Amino acid sequence: MIKSFRLSIYLGPSVRSACTHRCIMDPVCVSVNIGPTTDEKFVCELCDSDHMKHPEDLKKRKGFRYMSAEVIKFL
Repeated sequence: MIKSFRLSIYLGPSVRSACTHRCIMDPVCVSVNIGPTTDEKFVCELCDSDHMKHPEDLKKRKGFRYMSAEVIKFL
């Protein structure tokens, strides 16, 4: 993980877009983890690795959703 943010739950379904957008804006970021809410905020983790480069590093964490963002950067 290279950065971690907390995003408001009031973004609703857009929290995934907001987290992915932050990854797209970071030249090192290639994937994101979106975590469960605490104190009315979602966790957004930016990562410099993904399931293709280091599949052994991908571990399931309860309440988190993983998404590769690198593909989005090339569209």
